[in-house]
Amino acid sequence: MSEVTVAHIIGTVSLMALFFCVGSYFSLSFLTLKQEITTVQLEKVSNYFAANIVDLVSLCYMSKTDQLIIKRLDVPTSLMGYGYAVTLLNTTEAIIVRSSLFSLTAVSGESALPWATDAKIHLYTQTIKSYIQAKQPSLNPDVEVFSSQLNIVAWCLKQDNEITIGVGTLD
Repeated sequence: MSEVTVAHIIGTVSLMALFFCVGSYFSLSFLTLKQEITTVQLEKVSNYFAANIVDLVSLCYMSKTDQLIIKRLDVPTSLMGYGYAVTLLNTTEAIIVRSSLFSLTAVSGESALPWATDAKIHLYTQTIKSYIQAKQPSLNPDVEVFSSQLNIVAWCLKQDNEITIGVGTLD
């Protein structure tokens, strides 16, 4: 009689272990797949920002006068239920647009802008903030925006044959 009880206990424990292993495998596979999908979506957001910045710089290059061009961008407020940030970074090789999640900073997407860092194209710094706001008072210039913000824009300023790029929001 005890042999039957032991066999049932071993069988029950084996089935529970099997269910646990299958469930754990599914959960880990789903998490990995979700991160890969989110990375692709973040790369698309970075490419969208980069393409718009390239368009703005091209327009500024064609102009013979100093000007400030602003383009409102239509970006999702979240990806897979997560908020994200888009940042312009100046590296030794190029200017990079990086999109990354708030909760998982290791999950990110990047797009490099097609100019060398020694070109006449620069990232926004606080030194020209008053000049930009004198031209467009409703613009809040920066090098980082968050998906939760409203009226996200990319902008480009041509001033004395120097071009400054950035992102920001409009009031």
